[in-house]
Formats: sequence, C-alpha cells, structure tokens
Amino acid sequence: MVFKYKRKTERAQGRDENVMNRAINSINQRETSIRGAVLQFRIPYPTLLKHFLKQPSKKQRFRLVFSGDIEQQLVQHIQEMDARFYGFTKQDLCILAFEFANRNNLPHHFRNGTAG
Repeated sequence: MVFKYKRKTERAQGRDENVMNRAINSINQRETSIRGAVLQFRIPYPTLLKHFLKQPSKKQRFRLVFSGDIEQQLVQHIQEMDARFYGFTKQDLCILAFEFANRNNLPHHFRNGTAG
C-alpha cells in the first residue's frame, strides 16, 4: 500500500518574500519595532526574527583614521627606519601612529598618546 502525504494546512504558503523584505526594511529604518512589524505585516515573530538576524551587518567594525595614501606614507617611513636598523616595538608603532595623526591634523579616537 502506497501512502502519499497530503498537506493539511496552507499557513506558510501565502507568505510573500516581498512582505518579509518590507517588514525588515521598516525595522532597519527604525519605523517600527520587531513586535510592531509582526502586527503590521502579520508575520509570525520567530520567522521575522530569524530573517532579521540572518541579514548581514552593515556596520564597520573599526573606524579608519588613515586614508590609503597617508597609510602608505607611514608604512614607507617605518620601512626606511627598519632599513637603517632602527627596530620598532609594537608600542613604538602605536606612539608613532598617534604622532603621525596629530601632525597631519587627522580626526582620531586615540587616547593616552598611543594608537590602539
């Protein structure tokens, strides 16, 4: 005897990806909270939370202080000093980066006279 499964409900069939994207966008733009979006778009809370947490984060982990050109100048200076057998410790490099940012009047978030 062959048994064929027959679905008894159509709960998730009507859910559109467009509705899910609109709900996530409204949460990202701080128009509604997650619970508010659940009520507004009629999506189950666990489903919306799962899709909301699954999206990649757009925040940068670190704020950049030096642009590519300025960083290259700093690297070149360090390499020249290394070629002259002037060794740098990690602490020396942090102090050097702090002084380099101050001399070039760059906005930075360094404290205590050292970077990092």
